[in-house]
Amino acid sequence: MDKKLSVFIDESGDFGSKSDTDFYLVGILFHAQEDSIDAPLQQLNQKIKDMDFQESLRVHTGPIIRREKFYRNIELSRRRLLFRAMYDFLQEVKVKYDIISAGAGQSPSLPLSEYTMTPLCGYGIILIDRREERSGNVLSARLTVELFKLFHRQEARLKNYSQIVAYYDNGQVELKKIIHEVCSLLPNHVEFKENLNNKRLHQLIDMITSMELIAAKGAAQSMSNSEKMFFGEETQFRQYLSEIRKKRLALAER
Repeated sequence: MDKKLSVFIDESGDFGSKSDTDFYLVGILFHAQEDSIDAPLQQLNQKIKDMDFQESLRVHTGPIIRREKFYRNIELSRRRLLFRAMYDFLQEVKVKYDIISAGAGQSPSLPLSEYTMTPLCGYGIILIDRREERSGNVLSARLTVELFKLFHRQEARLKNYSQIVAYYDNGQVELKKIIHEVCSLLPNHVEFKENLNNKRLHQLIDMITSMELIAAKGAAQSMSNSEKMFFGEETQFRQYLSEIRKKRLALAER
């Protein structure tokens, strides 16, 4: 057996104790490397080139929506096209996910028997309500526990892979520590990679966590004006979110 599993990990929201955001999310995208994404990846890259962007463009959904950083001077219509291209990419690749909430005392766990997807290709979201606890130490402890639970739920299928390759952004210092701690407990050999250039699947989990963060903010009546403006009407955002959540493993596979 020489099968590899790629794991792309990303966060949305701020980790620090002085964060002014109410929510913090971590998204984990699992991709079995034998499951090719070549065709949809080529389509995505061609769409990006057709928009007069470099094919190597790193598509960051949060800044696209909020008109930040590289996207500050890019008109709304082009930013919407970029978002749509990533959304279409999600529809084409074999991805499902469950959402895990660590807020309001909810238990995120479901029995492993609830999950029947093979090969392992999907993603999970850990959502922590920062209104309950803003201490960085407590947040770190809770996130470690929830991330371990997420991997433990997939234990049976993880055993089918000889190696796990974990990709993450090296700038996410606290999250990096937690990832290494949790992965050290897995039975698999884990290789860590911090170079995310041209990793479209990492940009995909970035899009997913951004949308889930906006959904959490919307439920708390705290969406920003730029987020509202990007989607025009709340119904448009809900339509996108509804289609994304059709991929949710906890709903589609139970």
